[in-house]
Amino acid sequence: MDPREILDETRKAISDCAGNDPDKWFYANRFVFARLQLDERRTKTQVKKDLLAAGKPSHYCREPIDNKVGIHLHRRDGNRGYSADNCVLMHGECHTSFRMTLEAPLRCSAHSSSLDEIRHYYHTTNKESRT
Repeated sequence: MDPREILDETRKAISDCAGNDPDKWFYANRFVFARLQLDERRTKTQVKKDLLAAGKPSHYCREPIDNKVGIHLHRRDGNRGYSADNCVLMHGECHTSFRMTLEAPLRCSAHSSSLDEIRHYYHTTNKESRT
């Protein structure tokens, strides 16, 4: 069974459960949606805890992670799930900068390095992971 078939069957089950009651349809749909999101969040939380426990630095700037607040979990390969071998930790500002292509040099308050220097370091040391 492929993901589209799962989705179609789930929609049919919700519709069968609700009948002609739009409130029951809304509740059942929201219930299933929320539980699936919680399943993913539990996985992400455990991966983040494991990486923090391993003492990994911020992947982008290589600075230590002193405070777990504001730390983002980044998937190296967006087509794969959340797992320790596919995820890295980044300061929130590093993660934002990593995803953006900015011309102007910026400074991340989490560390003192110029983000352009960090960007250069990242791209020169991680070429093999992008191929």
